[in-house]
Amino acid sequence: MENVRVLIAVRHPLLRDAVESVLRLNRCNVVGTAISAHDTLVQAGELLPDIVLIDEQVLTADADGLVEHLLLVCSDARVVILADRHDDDEPETCAGEGIAGLVYKDAAADELVALLRFVVASHGPTPKAQPAERSKNAAGTAPAALAKFVWSASLEQLALRLYASPVGLTAKKWGGLPADFLGMAVPLIALLPLAVKYLNTYPPPGADFAHGVYYLSFLHRNPGAWVSLWNYAWFNGVPFSREYGVLSSYLSLPFGILLGDGPGLQLFLISTRFVFVFFVYLLLKELSGSRIAGLSLSILVAWSANVYHDVVEGGTTAEAGAQVFLPLSFYLLVRFLRSGDRRFLLLASAANGLSFLTHPIGGGLIAVFAGVIMLSVGDARGRRLSLSVSGNLALYILVLVGVGSVIGLPLVATVVDAIQSAVRGSAALTNIRPSAPVDMLLTTNPVLLAVLVVLIGWLIYERRRRPQAIGISREMIAFSVAALILEAVQVAFSRGLNPFALSLFADRTWFLAPIFLAGVAAAIVRELSISHARSGSAAEPSISGARLAAPIGLWAVLLLAAAVGPVAGSSRIEGTFVRPMLKPPEAIDVMMRRGDDGDKLAFPAWLDVDSTNVRAWVHDVFIGGWLGVLYRIPMTWGYYDPYYKPWNDWRNWLETAIRGGLSRDPRYTPIAAKNETKFLLDWFGIRYLVSELNAEGVDEDVPVARYVSAPDIVQVSAVAYSMRIRMVRPEIAGPIVSATNAPTLLVIGDDEAYESIVRALALADIGPQKLIPLRGPRKIDDVDIQKLSGFSAIALYNYGYKDVRQAFDMLEDYVRRGGGVFVDTGSLVRESNDGVLPGLFPISKTQRDPLGSTWALNAPITKAFGAIDVSGFSPPVYGEGAWALSYAPDEQEIRPWAELVLTQKGRPIMVAGALDRGRVVWSGMNLPYHIVSNANLAEALLLSNIVKWIGPPGASAVSEHTVERPVPESISVKGTGFKGVLFKETAFGGWGAKAQTNRGSTDLTIYRAGPDFMYVPVPRSVSDAGGLITVHLHYSGQVGDWALLAISLLTILLSLDYALVGGRVAVKRLSPVAELAGRPVRRLTEPIWQTLTAKEEDEVQ
Repeated sequence: MENVRVLIAVRHPLLRDAVESVLRLNRCNVVGTAISAHDTLVQAGELLPDIVLIDEQVLTADADGLVEHLLLVCSDARVVILADRHDDDEPETCAGEGIAGLVYKDAAADELVALLRFVVASHGPTPKAQPAERSKNAAGTAPAALAKFVWSASLEQLALRLYASPVGLTAKKWGGLPADFLGMAVPLIALLPLAVKYLNTYPPPGADFAHGVYYLSFLHRNPGAWVSLWNYAWFNGVPFSREYGVLSSYLSLPFGILLGDGPGLQLFLISTRFVFVFFVYLLLKELSGSRIAGLSLSILVAWSANVYHDVVEGGTTAEAGAQVFLPLSFYLLVRFLRSGDRRFLLLASAANGLSFLTHPIGGGLIAVFAGVIMLSVGDARGRRLSLSVSGNLALYILVLVGVGSVIGLPLVATVVDAIQSAVRGSAALTNIRPSAPVDMLLTTNPVLLAVLVVLIGWLIYERRRRPQAIGISREMIAFSVAALILEAVQVAFSRGLNPFALSLFADRTWFLAPIFLAGVAAAIVRELSISHARSGSAAEPSISGARLAAPIGLWAVLLLAAAVGPVAGSSRIEGTFVRPMLKPPEAIDVMMRRGDDGDKLAFPAWLDVDSTNVRAWVHDVFIGGWLGVLYRIPMTWGYYDPYYKPWNDWRNWLETAIRGGLSRDPRYTPIAAKNETKFLLDWFGIRYLVSELNAEGVDEDVPVARYVSAPDIVQVSAVAYSMRIRMVRPEIAGPIVSATNAPTLLVIGDDEAYESIVRALALADIGPQKLIPLRGPRKIDDVDIQKLSGFSAIALYNYGYKDVRQAFDMLEDYVRRGGGVFVDTGSLVRESNDGVLPGLFPISKTQRDPLGSTWALNAPITKAFGAIDVSGFSPPVYGEGAWALSYAPDEQEIRPWAELVLTQKGRPIMVAGALDRGRVVWSGMNLPYHIVSNANLAEALLLSNIVKWIGPPGASAVSEHTVERPVPESISVKGTGFKGVLFKETAFGGWGAKAQTNRGSTDLTIYRAGPDFMYVPVPRSVSDAGGLITVHLHYSGQVGDWALLAISLLTILLSLDYALVGGRVAVKRLSPVAELAGRPVRRLTEPIWQTLTAKEEDEVQ
């Protein structure tokens, strides 16, 4: 009965499920279920069943018409009626042309099965169905058939009793295991030669092999939940949750612990291929309905070169791990589409979500093509855009987002910026592979392509010969559509139409090709097998060569292909082996523990590669990759550039400065370029500059600017392993973590205002040892008034406020108590053209207009700044027009406590004065932006003098202090008399700070400082009290990441609970809560839902 395809048409769900369970228990292949006459006709025409079991309640008054239509769309089907028993029933009541049998609903299950077997064996109407025919056969043909049927039924009952006994159930449970085990083992055994070749290849294949080793070694040294880990070594410190490959790194951790990080990762990577092939076998066996087809096609997939791209060519641990979930997700998805059991849908989506945790690209590809398959298959009635399909897609997406969002959502900003960069830059052009559409097929096993061509030809032949005996299944269509879309993507990518060109290269999608092509082949095999079984049952039941020829030929083709496939694919796979891109090559020996010295390279004695409080500038990712594995020194770069603003902008500025880009900018003088470089070296804590020499060992692949190599910046230089290493003087670049007494400048304004002031200070080389600029809010009254006195000075630029009087009264009080304020109204703020200015301003009113495109400046000698040299100022020009200035109408507007600093054509544009114990400088020049847009050193020196004047006299020396960092997430700074702690790592959320003294502990606030690093001010009540101060910094992870992790774990738990135990653990307990929470949404959507449902019901009728 395994090859008997049954379509059940029963209106009542309980009865329908019961009948389906009985038939499946007896190994009947239930291909579908229907609930109406129309539904029965649609599914019969599509599924071509051998038997249609129809509930009499589904039949309309035109019963003969329904059967007639059934036989038209499915000529070989036999119709069996499931009838209610009435008092006046006679056996002839359901007689009719084409009806093969009748069974009552009060019959035993074994009677139903026996009848179906009899119908299949007799290939025609039963005696019960055609009494008229019995009366014609007076010679006893019908009684003989009936006697044969009774005898067969008694044997069936005996067999069913044995089948239902403990012995029979045990045999059913374990009887198929040897065949299944063999079917699964053969493809894995066939993969062994390739695995041995890979493991014996040295160095390990894969360009990015060191990337995976770094993640593995990081977790090896710093175990913990990824949302609570801090990757201090790359990109000036980032949350480990922002890295790719999180789940795969955890999965590879046992291998690294047992074998070492390098060898362990190599074994893990090839292990992923075994798991991948195992799930491929399950998928193809399910699609084909045959173990032979499953193992043969999975061998061909296993020996396709594109399946190994991310192992032997790319070497990316994350993507190799994510690909494992592709065949698993599709296997579960196919199970759902065939059975309608949403447990499989939940498991498929959860597996897709896990792939997202492994690598977003792999997870995204699975999600896209899962949607393609679901839409291509449609619902039970074949509709692609029905409510049921939409609901299933929504459920799939909901579970996928729930599981994968902990990795996916934080990367949205990266994806958006990557798309923008690809569109406006040259990435889409540099990553074009014109031959991608052909290369994808060439890296697929040629035998698989040949088998697919043969099967397609066979299918076409069979359809022409017997058009009603063989169909085109929806699964065949779905995998064909997926393959065509994948090929269309290759064509688009080959022509530069790729919004993800910075990360999603064409060859990263090729691993999908053999899966889709083998899926089409498996679906064809299933249709051919069903066709042969149906044609065989239509003839006499005797075994004949003609009946067996077709299936034997089919299996022979598949088995021959499986034998030849590894030979055809071996050379192609080995041809894709790529050496790991490490510089110098000697590093791989240390990483893989094969050198004489298993854990060190011979570097100059002054290079402290294990210090965590200084940083190395390493632009080459193939140096940084192994450096982070073998040593602990942090770096400014890493494996890939994460698109997290504003930190990537600050890093780009650093790269431009070190590599000489500033000196090539005509706006920059040599002094200005050098000043900015020294500023950045200090802020980034760079003690070492590491660059790769070219093949001749003379020039650097990524040259460092000459002004950076000057003796006043570089203390010593040496060459080691084809790398030039320079050590920056300690007085130029301070440590990453340090106690400091440097004055602070709180910048209140928008992002552009803050960045302009920082860049202007850089031109004057006002680094963190002299001044620490802090990023404040845009609105003045968002500053905590209680913390205002902790800032040495405040700059107002492109600012705003909620209440003008409250905001400036607060600042005036701050100044009168000894603070300093610099306010620039040259930008478009309200006070740039205001007739009545607050008392904080040293002038009473302003106007805004251009005052010419050339300077006519007058700079009297002042108490604040003495004589100012304005001869080097850049002209007041913006584009083609004059620079707009905010100015006082005349000198009479200057308040008594202030003095004139600068005038343009007699109009005051800068005024300064002392207000009680504090100082104020007003400018209407839009000075920071004018400095940065012209890279003007003279103007930058003026701004630096302004900041110095409004602040305290200067930074006092910090007494002896110590820094301890046992793990990346925990730092302790101990000392006396310091005003703050400067921490030169990116200011992501999740960090907390606390000051500990003999009087107790105090929670501290962390501010963004300089290039958006971190600064922790110590309150005066703590720093002035004397005694030992200990400032603790601890990273516990961001609240949003923990929330997403909780959602991910809860989604996985609920999905497994529902799929495995029917929701008894959690789903049923949480259902009342979900019901209550969903009521408001349901009230809003119910009218729409009722309208759509009504339309769908009309379509059914």
